[in-house]
Amino acid sequence: STNTQTTKEHLAASKIADRFEVIIGGDQIVNGKPHPDIFLKAAEALGEAPENCIVVEDSPAGIRAGSAAGMHTVLVPDQAAITRQIMDLSDAVLKSLLEMPAYMEEL
Repeated sequence: STNTQTTKEHLAASKIADRFEVIIGGDQIVNGKPHPDIFLKAAEALGEAPENCIVVEDSPAGIRAGSAAGMHTVLVPDQAAITRQIMDLSDAVLKSLLEMPAYMEEL
């Protein structure tokens, strides 16, 4: 939900900007998380149905938004307290993003 230009700058500084086909920032939508707007706009920009998309999130609001969008949700907890409700909305809970490639192989 960070603004688009700031996101592009961070990705460029990390030398991974070329790995993203589209970048949707919080400044491109009306309703932020937990509303699904940002994820639905990203799916539309990619030409993909929401059910074919995976949301990887570290926040309860992000998991709520991904679930509301009808997308597959993966929780990688960070600092926010995670409730049972958020766990139930998550299709998977990983300890680290390093687990994501193996998880995707299983899909």
